[in-house]
Amino acid sequence: MPAESPKARLWLDGCFDGFHFAHANAVRQSRKFGDYVIVGVHSDRVIEKYDLIRGCRWVDEVAEDVPYITDMDYVAKYNIDYVCHGDDPVLDANGKDCYENAKKAGKYKEYPRTDGISTTSLIDRILMPETRLLAPEEALWKLIDEFAAACPEPPPIIDLSDPNNRHDTLPRDNLQDVVYIGASWDAFGSGHVELLRRAHQTRKDTYLIVGVWGEQTTWDECGERPLLDTLERVLAVLQCRYTSAVIIDAPAEPTAVFLSEITAKFVVNPGDNFAVTNDIQAITVPNLQTIEQLRERVKDRKDLYSARQKKKRI
Repeated sequence: MPAESPKARLWLDGCFDGFHFAHANAVRQSRKFGDYVIVGVHSDRVIEKYDLIRGCRWVDEVAEDVPYITDMDYVAKYNIDYVCHGDDPVLDANGKDCYENAKKAGKYKEYPRTDGISTTSLIDRILMPETRLLAPEEALWKLIDEFAAACPEPPPIIDLSDPNNRHDTLPRDNLQDVVYIGASWDAFGSGHVELLRRAHQTRKDTYLIVGVWGEQTTWDECGERPLLDTLERVLAVLQCRYTSAVIIDAPAEPTAVFLSEITAKFVVNPGDNFAVTNDIQAITVPNLQTIEQLRERVKDRKDLYSARQKKKRI
């Protein structure tokens, strides 16, 4: 994606509740206007949100506790060339365009809003899982291709559920230490970013292959239906700066044969049944799950969220 002004400094701001693939895509799309992206996060006591956004491979800097309405003093403070936002209107409590000042100053750039997911729809999935609405698979695959293409070194993607669909070639002459980690990556949060960061740092020069469990495997292993569809979870790990390659529909417990086929020499948290060999070394990293915490947080504030969602539908 060619930049409009290679040296331009860009600003995006928002609440970024439940940072999802549409948020990551907003950051990715903004880079066509420049090459340094600062993400401003509105006031929030949930400090983990900042770490989650810092994990996005297209974010260069995070500004904490910024005003809800884009403040031109912040634009000046961070030496911003353009304030970027999607093409959906954003109004304050008085009906004023939150980006009016940036537009008047000639510092506003716009990109297409990403359909198929929103913070509102994620809350609906938690409160009413039986009504889960998903983006079309074709649209998700298009985003996967765009995410991969936007990386300096496009991550290979292998779909084990349908080898005829997508089966990129992993580097065979890789001089890096190939490390594999697999999980559901459902309700992708700061704990997942930290897990991937720790996995990436287990070796000095790491090529991290991330396995994403399919729908049924996730259900079997976690005991409940995943919040995110398989391809949505692929997008979550793909946008993370620590991911080098992605395997879709990966096994819950990798075998030595599977790891040998992907040339992995190290495996993170392989499971109790994994048989250690002379060629493959098991590494233990604390597993930081966030799905239970997210569900409990939303359920604790169910009345507030339900009222807010009802108001939005009026």
